[in-house]
Amino acid sequence: MSCKEAKLIKRKIENFVSEEIAKLFDDYAYLVAYKDSIESPGGKGYITKHEDCCGHCIDIQGNNEPLAKAMLNLCHKKMEEITAQKLEKVRSFYRIYTEGSYLKPHIDDKELEYSVTLNMGSKGPEGYCWPIYIEDLDGKREDILLHPTDALVYNGSRIRHGRDKFIGLYQTQLFLHYKEKI
Repeated sequence: MSCKEAKLIKRKIENFVSEEIAKLFDDYAYLVAYKDSIESPGGKGYITKHEDCCGHCIDIQGNNEPLAKAMLNLCHKKMEEITAQKLEKVRSFYRIYTEGSYLKPHIDDKELEYSVTLNMGSKGPEGYCWPIYIEDLDGKREDILLHPTDALVYNGSRIRHGRDKFIGLYQTQLFLHYKEKI
């Protein structure tokens, strides 16, 4: 059954990765971001990049980033089991969202058939969890809370998704993308 014929997948999976892996990834992402940061005028903090799609954040892009690529490889078999499809790895990246970030509602590129958004770590107000929302084909919105180690597996190229304004200090989010193997 091809992705085009398959039922839409939108499934929250708690503890998609272990706490140890998430902590290691979150610490690593912070160190990478800190290494590449630019001190703000007056030396009172660091400048984050502003992107029209999501506000202030730090993007660590591309399949050449070793840890993100390793996570894409590590989760490949699990994704094949979840989707009941033979999958090809497409790309991975991660982003550190900062206070005030958001994610405009969008549908991913066509080749990103099966997506994983994975919370690798977060710091914010006590008990706060930043929801990602998805919209069904009929436009009905569903908010999904992902705590560190939790993932949402969904058809990113077919399901509209986004996030409202983030009120925490930061959140490290890993994105893994696969497509049906032909």
